[in-house]
Amino acid sequence: MIYPIDRNIHRPSHLYLDSEIYFVTSRTLKKEKYFQDSSKKLISKSLQLAQKKYGFKLFAWAILENHYHLLIKIKQVKDLGKIIK
Repeated sequence: MIYPIDRNIHRPSHLYLDSEIYFVTSRTLKKEKYFQDSSKKLISKSLQLAQKKYGFKLFAWAILENHYHLLIKIKQVKDLGKIIK
């Protein structure tokens, strides 16, 4: 596929819809290994609090040393950024 010069091949356009399942993944800056046992517990607790606040369903998640994955179903797409934050 050919991309325009101003288009980043690693950040393609996304389709955002309400009441859909999303696979969310992100890594740390420069792939630093920030997520150790204590921070993994903090992230887990944050996910639980976000679930209560935004009412999303968490199907699966993984927190590794330098990145994470979430499989979630959100009610309103406007909340996706808030959930990730």
